[in-house]
Amino acid sequence: MISIRHMHRAGHHASDRTSGHENDVARWRAASIRYFPRLSVAILTLSLIVDGVGATSPLAAQAGPGIKTTTISGEPTCERCEIERALLATIHDRSFPGGALVIGGSVHVNRAGTFLVRAGPRMRELFVADESGAIIRQIGRQGEGPGEYLRPLSVHELPQAFVVFDPTLGRVTWLAPDNLEVTRTARMPAVSTGTAPAVFSDGSCVLRATLPTRSGIGLPLHLVTADGDVVRSFGQDSPSAIIAPSGDSAVWAAQVDRYRVERWHIDGRLLAVLQREVDWFPSPADDDSQQAGDLIFRLSGISEDQQGRLWVHTSIRTLREVRAVDATTGQERSVLRLSPDPATAQEVIEVLDPVTGVVIASRRILGSDGIAANGIAPMGGFYQQVHRLGEQGTWLIDIWETRLSF
Repeated sequence: MISIRHMHRAGHHASDRTSGHENDVARWRAASIRYFPRLSVAILTLSLIVDGVGATSPLAAQAGPGIKTTTISGEPTCERCEIERALLATIHDRSFPGGALVIGGSVHVNRAGTFLVRAGPRMRELFVADESGAIIRQIGRQGEGPGEYLRPLSVHELPQAFVVFDPTLGRVTWLAPDNLEVTRTARMPAVSTGTAPAVFSDGSCVLRATLPTRSGIGLPLHLVTADGDVVRSFGQDSPSAIIAPSGDSAVWAAQVDRYRVERWHIDGRLLAVLQREVDWFPSPADDDSQQAGDLIFRLSGISEDQQGRLWVHTSIRTLREVRAVDATTGQERSVLRLSPDPATAQEVIEVLDPVTGVVIASRRILGSDGIAANGIAPMGGFYQQVHRLGEQGTWLIDIWETRLSF
């Protein structure tokens, strides 16, 4: 069994939407530079070839000698930094006719303090919750018409709109920021994806998906305009990756089974590779990690805050061997399932400085601290949601906000 040793003292995710801590940031960064040389990232130059239809051809960039892999090890360097965690609201539908919440729903936290909730029997409906978390009205239903969805994968708030991505329907729906009415729709490329896109302020995005076209086949990342046109495909193929925007011109991409994060420019250049070495996160070559009773480790979320710091969520779960009936043969067999005991779930949140290559802060949350059996789901890096059953047997979603303090 894989043991967890030297888990760090830490905190939680931080949005740091204000600039009040900039002097403190400068102090810890200056202190860390004395011991950790600043990361020098050379840009890998790639040739862009225009294909026959005028679109840019795929860029299969590799991390060559010009791109240094920065290996991050050790404990947090900022002694004063703490990742604080506070309950923001509990989403409930107790006063909504017919109810809405089921296990698996997701929540988007709006800047105004309200919430957009993806819920309903098949997760195909959208609702609005007020500041207290009470669902007050429905704004989207199942279907293929305006304001209807087949699989609203994610919601993103832009400066002047909300956008809802529905890869099953192949459509992006734009909602007005005030009344949340549909203002326009745009097509999505015919992609196969279960990963939320990295969305930029102008509505363009990078999709992590399988794109079965001549220019996109075999490449995981695709830059798409706000109107749904694929500009280019690039990246290094990696299974089950998660992505997040880095400003308006780059994207972070990470595999779920490795503590390794890549930063790509939207023109297809690989800018940086960060790799974390800790004894509690096994490598993919660890064959024992899938044995009954072992722990499984997954990167579950990444995001960049306004100061350029990288937040990384890691989920640690326990597998157990149970007996189950095969639906095809009707025979009982042994299978591995995630333990339903919340105490076996853990969440590690770390804040990294990509420039100096150090860990700023880290925090571990145990299942006994409120993680539901299905774990914590990162929400844009600065919020998390925890599903739990209320006293009356109805589902609730706790929304936690994380913040870096000095």
